[in-house]
Amino acid sequence: MAGKLAKTGIFIGSTIAGYMALDYQLSKMYPNIPMDQIPPSSQFRSTNMLKLRVKPSPPAPLSLSDNSTLTSTPNPAIDEPKTYIAYTDNYKQTLHNVSLDEATHKFLSFPIIKSLFTSNYAPPSTPSSSTTSKPGLTKFPIAASHSKDNKTKSYTIKWFFDNSLSNLIPFFENLSTNWYYPYRLMNGGYHEVLISQNPNNENDVDVYFLTAHEYNDLHDGGKVIPGWCLNLHRNYARLILYFGTR
Repeated sequence: MAGKLAKTGIFIGSTIAGYMALDYQLSKMYPNIPMDQIPPSSQFRSTNMLKLRVKPSPPAPLSLSDNSTLTSTPNPAIDEPKTYIAYTDNYKQTLHNVSLDEATHKFLSFPIIKSLFTSNYAPPSTPSSSTTSKPGLTKFPIAASHSKDNKTKSYTIKWFFDNSLSNLIPFFENLSTNWYYPYRLMNGGYHEVLISQNPNNENDVDVYFLTAHEYNDLHDGGKVIPGWCLNLHRNYARLILYFGTR
């Protein structure tokens, strides 16, 4: 019995130590970039994502046409916005000696990214419908843009929990507001892939992967998911960027 407990303890300790080492390396390789250092053509930056407040229902899918913008449709029935973006996480990888099109194809062809965004990443001429990218999640492609000088491409989606998981949101909100639970669950969020020619070297391309989480505005002091869970989300995004650009 003591031997089993010792082995279990060693396994747990090794797992934690391994993750801490991975977290350190990923954080060093991909620091969280401030929004004002993201290219101005970013949908996240141009819409001031951290101040974006929208109605709670998912937006109707918009056409992925060139130079569309990330907006929410006003709803006269709602006096004030009910949701907000609590935080964004922005990561960058520079690819050397590649063209903008090559970098775009490489990253958007990576299976995880391909499951989030449309497999045909060229903007379609007709509005896209929502699709389920993985069990429990539904996503809408809502914006695409190419800069006028054709040195930047941006693709943005909104995702949210489908009916199989959406009942977890009010469950945790009830714990948070009535039972003083310190955390709650997001409604969903946004992802942006931004491919931009490096401003210092025309032979290099910067690949950005930007994420944001949307929460209901409960005026509860800004409760969000636990720190360890947020850390997992951030490192997952960093790993996507790492493997997607290899």
